[in-house]
Amino acid sequence: MADNKPFLVGIIVGFFGRPWPWADRQAAIGFLAEVGLDFYIYAPKADPYLRKAWTEPWPAADFQQLAALSQAYRAAGLGFGLGFSPFEIYREDPATQRDALEAKVAELNRIAPSILSIQFDDMHGAVPELAERQARVIDEVVVASTAERFIVCPTYY
Repeated sequence: MADNKPFLVGIIVGFFGRPWPWADRQAAIGFLAEVGLDFYIYAPKADPYLRKAWTEPWPAADFQQLAALSQAYRAAGLGFGLGFSPFEIYREDPATQRDALEAKVAELNRIAPSILSIQFDDMHGAVPELAERQARVIDEVVVASTAERFIVCPTYY
């Protein structure tokens, strides 16, 4: 991934609906390289292990697919990212979620994303001190992550 560019351009696959098949995610490598894009971020809303079931580990087969996808993008000189959405973590006392958050970030690190997108969109926002709570989560994730770059999407944007 070219770090000397003023900004990066890529694809974030973070929609509701049926996720892309693994073969299509692999095939996107050639497309990104051909049109001069820099990265791909895996963030489908249908992946429960990045969203509502974020405290649970991925099944081994899915984890292996993601790790292989990360390696393939890096081998092609492209960035590979994950869109992590710790669903409504900020509604709980952050101290009670800290261990689960550390465990998930450790799992994400084993996939070796170069970009980590921390997403709070599509979550309930009527929470006192919402921005401060989200900022604490972001700080904990950034400190524990091995990603090179970070993107944040707050609840309100």
